[in-house]
This record gives sequence, structure tokens and C-alpha cells, in this order.
Amino acid sequence: MTNETDIKSYQTKLREVEKAHEEVTARLTKREREMEVRAAERDELLDTVNKMKSKLEKEAGAVNESRQQVADLGRYIEELKGQVGNAL
Repeated sequence: MTNETDIKSYQTKLREVEKAHEEVTARLTKREREMEVRAAERDELLDTVNKMKSKLEKEAGAVNESRQQVADLGRYIEELKGQVGNAL
């Protein structure tokens, strides 16, 4: 009788442990999926940031080039004013 009771007790404990194991495995699987999604989102964000950085660098280069052109035109205008002043 005690053997039978012990066996039933062990079987009950085994089922409890198996159930707990399944729950932990399910939570782990869920977290792994969440981490994969977050990693994919992070990669997308990094790609977007890198594209924006590249675009801003190009725009900054264009602004600097435009500033240089404005400065060159300003010097040219002053040069022409000097020539006109000397001609008069």
C-alpha cells in the first residue's frame, strides 16, 4: 500500500514538474520571439538613422558649397565695383 501511495505521489510530483517545465519553456520561447522582434526593429532603426545621417552629410556639403559660391560671388561683385569705380 505504501509503495502504491509513494508511486502515486511521485507521479503527481512528476506531472507538476513537467507542467512547470512546459510553462518555463513557453515563457522562454515567447521572450526569444520578443527579442527577435526587438532586434529586427533595432536593425531597421539603425538603417534609418544611417540613411538620415548620410542625407544630412550630403545636405551639409551642399550648404557649404553654396556658402563658398556666395562668398566667391561677393568677392567678384566687389572686384567689379572696383573696376567700375576705376573706370569712372
